[in-house]
Amino acid sequence: MHGLPYELADLYSTTPAATSVELRVIDSNFRAVRETEVDARIEMFVRIFLVSPDEIPPVILVAGLERLLIADGRHRIFGALRAGLRSIPAVILEPLGGMTSRSTARLIGARMSARAAQPLQLRERRRLAVMFISEHPDWSDRKVGAEAGLDHKTVGKLRKTGNSPARTDGSDTYGFGPRAEDQAVAAMERFFAKLRDAAVFDNLKTFRPRVAHELARAMAERFGPNAPRVARTMTDYFANVASELEGVDG
Repeated sequence: MHGLPYELADLYSTTPAATSVELRVIDSNFRAVRETEVDARIEMFVRIFLVSPDEIPPVILVAGLERLLIADGRHRIFGALRAGLRSIPAVILEPLGGMTSRSTARLIGARMSARAAQPLQLRERRRLAVMFISEHPDWSDRKVGAEAGLDHKTVGKLRKTGNSPARTDGSDTYGFGPRAEDQAVAAMERFFAKLRDAAVFDNLKTFRPRVAHELARAMAERFGPNAPRVARTMTDYFANVASELEGVDG
């Protein structure tokens, strides 16, 4: 039985048992830390899966809202797909308290990359730091740097330049500074993570009205007399988003 790596010991007090997970329920489009896969490594795992699959350790997944997110083991998962397998051994972890599924997967992926044979490139570490800054604005530069593999001064520069530092090759941008829409989604993910954590210890029948009351109070403090108009505007936007997601013409 495979336990969790020591890099994750301070994040999870217990080790979930590995289980067989169908590949179709894994979100292979989500990238925790790496921008690309190495084809040779995928082919290596294809050969191992076909000869001695029991020798491959389980991948690490994080439970998402609809699908499982890959925190560690993208090459193994793509190798299993190429080998024609329908499932793969995996350890499924819950999102960390106060963190979204995506942010949890990135944190785990960053820590696991430190022990990988192929370390993250500087571009990937910078991108990771940008994500952490956007998703966790309360994290200090040292905290972001420790998790992303950068020194705190570099993180401070990323934070001051709006999370979009200049390239060293003469072009304008690294191309991964978050858009306003992405920042809004990240903020919603943090909000839903807090709702999830709070709802576990609350009466669900009274939870939603109480949260609505607290949101109304917070918006009144932030937007003053414009708060009702802001709330209605947000409602209209989310109605349009729901229509887009459901395939209904808005």
